[in-house]
Amino acid sequence: MKEIDGQSVIVADHEVMACVESRERPQALIQGIDLLAPLRTGAEAQKAHDVVRKVSPAVEADRSLAPDIEAVARLIDKGCFSAILR
Repeated sequence: MKEIDGQSVIVADHEVMACVESRERPQALIQGIDLLAPLRTGAEAQKAHDVVRKVSPAVEADRSLAPDIEAVARLIDKGCFSAILR
């Protein structure tokens, strides 16, 4: 964690992006960012979070994640997350 502009920030953008792109539990990673609020993540990880949240809402109750997993896999296949790092 790092202090930026008086706020604690989770700094691990490249680790987050590598995890998302490798399909290594991206929904769990993004959910973790949500659960750590009010802490903030880095800019690139926040962009990835926002992209995932457009197709996969936060898990607030027990539900099947199969449609969300497929939607995020399609984003990965389209290169949406690689584009964030360019």
